[in-house]
Amino acid sequence: MKAYITLFLLSMCVIQLQAQSRADSLEKVLKTSDKNDTTTINVIKALCREYVDRDNKKLEKHAQNMLAISEKIGYLKGKADALNFLGVVKDIDSDFAKALAYYLPALAFAKQVNDKQTIASIANNIGLLEWKKGDLKKALVYFFDGLKQAETVKSIKLQANMCSNIGLVFQDLNRHNEALNWQKKALELRLQHQDDYGLASTYTNLANAYSYLKNAERAIYYQKKAIQLQQKLGDDYGLGISYLNLGAEYKILRNYPVALKYYFLSKEIREKNDDKLGMSFTYMSIAIVYKNQQKYKDAIAYGEKSLAIAKEIKSDERIADNSLGLSEIYEGAGDYHRALNLLNQYNIHHDKVFNEDMNRKVSELQIRYETQEKENQLNKSKLLLIEKEDEARSRNLWLFGIAALSVFTFFGSFYIYRQQRQKHALKTEILKIEGQNKLNEQRLDISRNLHDNIGSQLTFINSFMDTLKLMAEAKNEAINKRINDISAFTKDAIAELRDTVWALNNDELAFEDLRLRILNYIDKARTAKENIQFRFEMDSSAGSIIFSSAQGINLYRTIQEALNNAIKYSEATEIDIEAHVQRAGLTISISDNGSGFDQANSKEGYGIYNMQKRIEEIEGQFTLSSAIGQGTQIQILLKIMPNA
Repeated sequence: MKAYITLFLLSMCVIQLQAQSRADSLEKVLKTSDKNDTTTINVIKALCREYVDRDNKKLEKHAQNMLAISEKIGYLKGKADALNFLGVVKDIDSDFAKALAYYLPALAFAKQVNDKQTIASIANNIGLLEWKKGDLKKALVYFFDGLKQAETVKSIKLQANMCSNIGLVFQDLNRHNEALNWQKKALELRLQHQDDYGLASTYTNLANAYSYLKNAERAIYYQKKAIQLQQKLGDDYGLGISYLNLGAEYKILRNYPVALKYYFLSKEIREKNDDKLGMSFTYMSIAIVYKNQQKYKDAIAYGEKSLAIAKEIKSDERIADNSLGLSEIYEGAGDYHRALNLLNQYNIHHDKVFNEDMNRKVSELQIRYETQEKENQLNKSKLLLIEKEDEARSRNLWLFGIAALSVFTFFGSFYIYRQQRQKHALKTEILKIEGQNKLNEQRLDISRNLHDNIGSQLTFINSFMDTLKLMAEAKNEAINKRINDISAFTKDAIAELRDTVWALNNDELAFEDLRLRILNYIDKARTAKENIQFRFEMDSSAGSIIFSSAQGINLYRTIQEALNNAIKYSEATEIDIEAHVQRAGLTISISDNGSGFDQANSKEGYGIYNMQKRIEEIEGQFTLSSAIGQGTQIQILLKIMPNA
């Protein structure tokens, strides 16, 4: 009888929400049940859902109770749900190792009973955890698996969660248009489901996507919509994130007073809820604004607090980011010793291979630190000289005579030496100019010969092919096809030759010249493939980058080959080229939304090999990633920075 009463009271909870909170109603229901059965487990499960992101201690208490009852009656689904909730508890506490220790067996139990809804929920949680840890590949695997399960059971809420989280991963991969598209999919689903918590989260993610696309107006608009919903829901966790993000938008606009206003709102909420990971982000954001205002004392105070929390929660990613940010603050304050130590700490925790750019930065700081030490030693020496000044005055006058003679001799010798050195430098410069002129003459001769001889011959062949086409019989399709193939090949050879001559005629190539060449190639491609949308995006600072002739032609050929492969083989409808200036140098990415391919089971063609060799020849890094149904992405990193 009590089981029926329990079910009745559970259903009444929905009706009585205006009089009391859902959680209080469920607590009362639980007290009326003294049975260890699946009905009680379902009540506890509903109660646990109410405490997620609200009361972590009560969530853990009820999840442990749920696990104990499930183990007692051998209910695997209950064990999966209970372990999932316990994983959430540790996840919120930023104890990722323990969270994963709960999530993985929870996923195994859910798969054992083939509960697709629970599988999707746990996969989403593990994906989020891997994303927070910085393992984007693992995160995507779990999110796509979870999305497939959510679509199977037609759970709109879970589908929306997965789409939103996939968007977050693409955002971290600097594929911002894809990130925006996934967030828009999430928004459509959220509006269908009327999930206010999820809707607020999606507004925040949309704001971030627009922020990365440098659309501050849309970013602020969606962030404020998120905040309105979160205030209505009393969602402190979400507000902590949204205030931080809104502050970041105003920081980008250099409106530092408003930025700090929102950062401190985020700080207040996160401190109240002891959200350590969130506090680490917020403290560092405040520190950076103070650094930009040259308030180094305040910047250092918040930066050190941020780093201390990152170490407390043992997050390598946060330790690395905070060490780098704090290093820049100390460098600005002139404390190169502390800046150097923090930069070394960044290297230890950073998940990528230590690169030459960072070596250069370390060496630069090392020199500045050693220079500071030498200046300190020099100041000490000056003090000693002052103390000995009286003693020096009492020395004999003949010493001054000898000193004066020595000084005269020294300066006379130095003058002669400098004259000889200037003559030598002038001769060296003249030889250098003469050598450069000879090199330019040789380059001009080569380009002229290529253009006049080989170029004219290719043009003649192309004209001859056109004549043959007119002379060939219309019915002879095989001959016409062969003539068309030779004609197309000749036209391509002429285009390649012109590009080579263009590169040879320039000692240096500006990125803008390269961009125009690529745009010309895209325009030709558009006429052949009207169904493909092309997009070329670059940082304004990239326009001032200067390449050598070899760098320019190798980079252009690689981009051309990548575009050609995408057009011919990928079946893509969108091809994006992006050029961004980052700390490591110039990053160029070429991505498509085509069919992709299985890298593990496909042989590397000459095209990919040639692209890689071209980039390696100019001391760059070439990476290619693809998967069936997920398109292909190529990234090129050149350790070149814009001219000052």
